Amino acid sequence: VDADDFRAVIEGRNPQTGQVLRANAVQVKAFDVTASVPKSVSVMWALGDDETRKLIHEALDHAQASVVDFLEQEATKVRRGHAGVDVLEGDGLLVAAFDHRTSRAGDPNLHRHLIVANASRGPDGRDTALDSRQLYRNRFTAEAVMQSVLRRELATRVGVRFDEIDSCGVGEITGIPHDVRRE
Repeated sequence: VDADDFRAVIEGRNPQTGQVLRANAVQVKAFDVTASVPKSVSVMWALGDDETRKLIHEALDHAQASVVDFLEQEATKVRRGHAGVDVLEGDGLLVAAFDHRTSRAGDPNLHRHLIVANASRGPDGRDTALDSRQLYRNRFTAEAVMQSVLRRELATRVGVRFDEIDSCGVGEITGIPHDVRRE
């Protein structure tokens, strides 16, 4: 993401034209949707060779695209009318993505931040803020989509298998011991 383009979007301007993206000023400029890989994938990424890291990033790219597609289909809404009572379809999302490779504690924790600009075009042609309730309502499903696509892509690209999927939809790579993941 070009820094100037990103800054323009967060300020509510189209980076190419300078046109205002939303009719009214908003306090919340963007939302951070974070896509975290399972700890075993972070361990494989941290200890893997360049090819393994490349394949993990490609799998994460596919998972990210699936999450954005899902959110555009299910959670991209704008509000109209008095107090925003009318919820209408929005026309896509502006998303900037960047990776972090460690947790705050410094351990391997590959995760991707999807910064979703708080703007979309409604069916009336007006650019306004998103109905953030839709992002909030769809957050767990978006995480499940991400984990599922990531597992499929890693199984296909890297050839790994996964242990049982937990109640949050996360599966660890078979063969990477719990002690290693915890450490």
